[in-house]
Amino acid sequence: LAKKFSDIVVNDVIKSRWTGGVKLYLEKYYKTQVFVIVTATPDEEIKYILEKIGILNFFKFIYGSKFEKEKAIALTIKKLGIDKKDSILIGDSKSDFNSAQSNNINFALKLTDENKIFQEIYNGLKIKDFL
Repeated sequence: LAKKFSDIVVNDVIKSRWTGGVKLYLEKYYKTQVFVIVTATPDEEIKYILEKIGILNFFKFIYGSKFEKEKAIALTIKKLGIDKKDSILIGDSKSDFNSAQSNNINFALKLTDENKIFQEIYNGLKIKDFL
């Protein structure tokens, strides 16, 4: 049953609508910017999804559910030797915000219907889409 559920979720994600402008942005900048995914999705599933939608090669690092967000961010910054002020975490939750804060990097809140309460208390950068 777990495998069947996983297959349904993965297929629904693959078929889901894109946030406006995201794919265009990734296609345009993946060679000049470093893109990283940190997700609660299991590693094999996220890699499969990214491959199916044709963007796997746009990401330098992909961290699935076996990584804690805060640690994955810290590890990426260390591996790349980048200045934290040149980094931004785009997320849709308070836990994403907290992960950015704990690593002292910039944060942008992706506006969704599910995070309206957090939108009201968060005073930083907010984005609806990439258009």
